[in-house]
Parts: sequence; C-alpha cells; structure tokens
Amino acid sequence: MIIEKWMGEEDDLLRIRVRSLTDELKQDIPCATREKLAGEKERIETYLKWSQKERADVELRDLRRANRDLQNFNEWLLFKVEGLFFLLFEDHWEARFDGKHVVDSKKPKEGIRAIAHLLDVGNPEGGASEVWTIMQGATTGGLGSQRRVALASDDNLTVNTRALRASIDRDDRDQSITALRKRLSELEKMETEINAEVERRAELLTEEVLDKLQKKAQDIWEQRKQIEAEINKMTNVWGRPRMTNYDARAVGQAIKRALVTICRVHESLGEHLKSSIKGQYGEAIRYEPDDDEGPWKWEVRM
Repeated sequence: MIIEKWMGEEDDLLRIRVRSLTDELKQDIPCATREKLAGEKERIETYLKWSQKERADVELRDLRRANRDLQNFNEWLLFKVEGLFFLLFEDHWEARFDGKHVVDSKKPKEGIRAIAHLLDVGNPEGGASEVWTIMQGATTGGLGSQRRVALASDDNLTVNTRALRASIDRDDRDQSITALRKRLSELEKMETEINAEVERRAELLTEEVLDKLQKKAQDIWEQRKQIEAEINKMTNVWGRPRMTNYDARAVGQAIKRALVTICRVHESLGEHLKSSIKGQYGEAIRYEPDDDEGPWKWEVRM
C-alpha cells in the first residue's frame, strides 16, 4: 500500500504531493492515468486527516500531562514553603498553612502581631520583652504612648488594667536604670581621671598618696561592677527593662485571644500554633514546633 510507504514521511511533503496531484489532474491526461492519480490523492488526503487527528490527540495528551505535572509541582512547592504568613498592621492579615490560604479583613490585634514575630524569629533573643515591643507596633513614642495603647485597647478591662500597671512598673524601672547608668558614667569618668593622674605623676607622688589613689580607683572599680551587675539584672540582652510577670502575662493573654481568632478561620494552623508556642506566659516565650510537626519554614512580612 502507498500509505504504508508514506507513514514515515513528513506531512508537509505529503501536502506538497497533494498540490502536485491536483495540478496534474487539471491537465488533459488519459482516463486511466487520471483515475490512478485521483486514487493516490484520496489516499494521501485520508492519511493527512488521520495524522492531524492523531497529532491533536497527542498534543491534548501532552497538555494534560503538563497540567498534571504543573499541579504536582505547585503542590510540591506549597509543601516546601510550608508556612506563609503576611501581615499588614493597618489593614488585614492573611496566612497560608497546610495547603490552605485564609484572609482576615479585620485589623490585626496585638496577639496576631506577637504570633507573626514568633514565626519570624522562632526564639526571640529579648524574650517576652521583645514580643511585647512588637505587640505595641514597635512604637518609639516612649512609655506614655504605650500607656495610651493600653488604655485605648478594645480588650476587656482586666487586661487593660494589667497593661496599665505594667506600663507604670516600666516607668519606675526606667527611672532606676537611668539613675544607675548615670552613676556608672560618673564612676567611669572618676576612674579614668585617677588612673591618668597616677600615670602622669607617679614619680612625683609619695608612696602613701599613691596607695590612696590606687585604693580609691579599686573602690570605684568595685562600685562599677556592682552597678553593672544590677543593670544586667534589670535589663534584657537588648538593654531594655526586663518584663514583670504582668507584662509576660499580658503577652500570653494576647496570644491566647489571637489563637481563638485563628482557629475560627484556619483550624489546623491554630492547633499547630497552640502546640508550638512554648512558654506562652513566661519570659522565655518561643515558637518551637515538635519534631514530628516540623521544621516549618515561615516567610513573614510585617
């Protein structure tokens, strides 16, 4: 069969052959030859129709396979980006987790901001104090503005009172820390002056005067170490006042309320956060998923 002979030829060559046969059939040729050429043309056209249908089926099959591969890739990509948490302070918050994407059009409250920060850093160096700062919108307006935030909060009165008391406690601690740092600066200056005096006039000073100056420098050094130790007790690694129990409790309560909101719109995310946020009411608060749940890699935009 001629078709069998043509199976390996390119379709473009066959179309050229069809055009050539059409031109020949227009010529004045014997009936036998015309009949033979017409039969050949019909067989080629039949094959081209079949070939076109086969190609369309293959292309459709390839397209479906490509779509399936793309879907599998997207699922794999979502699995690799396990958690994606977006946050806009003045607008809304949205989160993607476990293949589900949710958007909450309500303005994010303190607890949502705290959770976003924990997802971002895992174990904050500044502990609950650092999280508290983020909860307040990272305000730089001083403690007065923090007190206004506490009073203006739309949460219950008990929490407002705790936040206000925590703010007042921070006022007292700030004043104490400021006084200690001022005294420390004075002692450092005195120690520097004494050491410079001893170095400059060592040959002119009597042994008794020299001993007194060295003893005074030693006393100043010991006072400095005591003050530095006291400041370290009162501040965290950021040099900010350490939180009281009321502060840490307020952080935990804000996160607890936020988890209720999250569970309402994304149950699996809420349950994951409940089990993964450790030390919720203490200074060492952190995001630490269990081994069988992680590690989760979050991208947080705040």
